[in-house]
Amino acid sequence: MAVWQSLDLAELAREELGQFRYIELDISCRASTTIALPDFAGSSLRGALGHALRTISCRSQASERCGGCLVSPMCPYHLVFEAGEGEVHGKIQPKDIPRGYVLRVPFDHPRILSPGDVLRFSIVLVGRIASLVPYLVMALQQLGTDGIGKGRGKFQLDRVVQVSHYSAEENRVLYDQKQGTTSSWPGQPQAMDLAISPPYTKAMRLEFITPTRVKSQGQLASTLPFGVVARTVVRRMSLLNEIYNRVPTRMDLKRLIELADTVETINSDLRWLDWERYSNRQSARMKFGGVIGAVTYRGEALRVFQPWLRLSEVVHVGKNTTFGMGFIHTYWG
Repeated sequence: MAVWQSLDLAELAREELGQFRYIELDISCRASTTIALPDFAGSSLRGALGHALRTISCRSQASERCGGCLVSPMCPYHLVFEAGEGEVHGKIQPKDIPRGYVLRVPFDHPRILSPGDVLRFSIVLVGRIASLVPYLVMALQQLGTDGIGKGRGKFQLDRVVQVSHYSAEENRVLYDQKQGTTSSWPGQPQAMDLAISPPYTKAMRLEFITPTRVKSQGQLASTLPFGVVARTVVRRMSLLNEIYNRVPTRMDLKRLIELADTVETINSDLRWLDWERYSNRQSARMKFGGVIGAVTYRGEALRVFQPWLRLSEVVHVGKNTTFGMGFIHTYWG
C-alpha cells in the first residue's frame, strides 16, 4: 500500500478516535480495618463493586439477572455491568458486546492493608455511562461499609480524582472524604488529545503490564504478531465507540488489517502467566492466564495504528479487561 494511502487512513483514524470520549477516575480508599486481598485483586474488586452498585440501584433485588426488568434501560447497575442486546443491530452476539468500563488495580498492589493504609486503583467509564459517576461513588461508599476481601475488611472512600494523562486538561478532584463533592463534581467525559501524540517512528515497543488474553483463530495466543494485536485493538475500540459514544466506524477495516500484517516483529520477550479467580456466578475456581512482557515492532504502517494503541492504554486490550487484564503501554522510538 502506498505511503499516501496509509497517511489517509491515519488522518481518518485520528478524526474518528478524536470523538472517543471517556472519564478516567483515580480512586483512593483508606483501610478502616485489616483488609486481605487476593494476588490479583481486580476480579474480586469488580465483583464486590458490582454487588454494591446493584444494592443501591436495583429495584428488583429478588431477581438474579437483569433480563426483563422494566427499569433496566435506566438502571445504573444494568448500564455498567450487563451488556444490552441489540446495541449494534445484531452485528455481533450479545455475549461479545464489550462492557463500557475498565477497572485497573496495580499488579503489585499490597495483599494486606492495615488500618490507615491506602489502596489506589483506577476506573474508566466510556461515553454515555460516564454520567454514572455519582452512582459509582455511592457504590464505593457502600462497598466500604460492606467490606471486601477475606474477612470483609472495611474502608473509607478517601478521594476521587478525574485524571487527564492524555489531554491538556489538569487533574480534577471530584470528591474528597473531608469536604465531600467539589466544584468539579461530577466530572465531564473528555477525548484524548491526539495532537499531542509522541513523535511517530517506524519502530515501537508494546509492553503488556497485566496478563493479556488475545484470541487468534479461536485460541488464546501466546505469541503476538502485530496483525493479531491490531485486529483485537481495532475491533474493541470500534465497538466501544459505536455502542457508548454513538460514533460508528467509517474505517476500511480490511485495509487496516492488510496494513497491520506488513508490520514485523523484531524482538519479543513475552511469557505466559497463569492465575486463578473464584467465580460467584459459577460457584467454582476458574483458571485465567495471559501474556506479559514486551514486543518490539517495526513498519511504516505503525503510523496508522498510533492513535488506536494510545487509546488502548486507557481501555486495555483483549478479554477480561473489566477487572484489569490487558493493560498496556507503548514506547515510540
